[in-house]
Amino acid sequence: MAVLLRRVSKFGVEQGIAAMSSAAARDGEGRIRRVCCIGAGYVGGPTCSVIAHKCPGVIVTVVDMASEKIEVEKRHFSSPPLGGGGGGLPPCWPVLYASFLSSRKRWNSADLPIYEPGLEEVVMECRGRNLFFSTDIDGAIKEADLIFISVNTPTKDFGLGSWRLPV
Repeated sequence: MAVLLRRVSKFGVEQGIAAMSSAAARDGEGRIRRVCCIGAGYVGGPTCSVIAHKCPGVIVTVVDMASEKIEVEKRHFSSPPLGGGGGGLPPCWPVLYASFLSSRKRWNSADLPIYEPGLEEVVMECRGRNLFFSTDIDGAIKEADLIFISVNTPTKDFGLGSWRLPV
């Protein structure tokens, strides 16, 4: 994370973002105001967190289809989790199950799904201010001036080099 922070500082992300954008996407001063990152994995989440940290005037929204990476689950505990009749479950099962769900690491929780030195401090400082994590992909894309695509590289599943990453 420290290396990434130094690189972002050295090359000036805000100028880089403005230079990459088209004239139509810029505001009156030629700057990008909203960035969308599709993919909240090991690349998208940390990279866009650093962009939000280094560019406080840019609103960064990281989106992902997998809500289990983003949102903290909220459940009602009126019946056992797997639809069972409670056979053999202790009376405290709702508390135990709620504790299990809240301990899962997500971008919008206190525990991040990825560990890199310094990442937690960067996310905690920026989240809710100019860094947001969401599952609303369409909305984030519509509002964005610049879109990063940070998703898994598909592997070939047939022919020469199958089940290897493309080079």
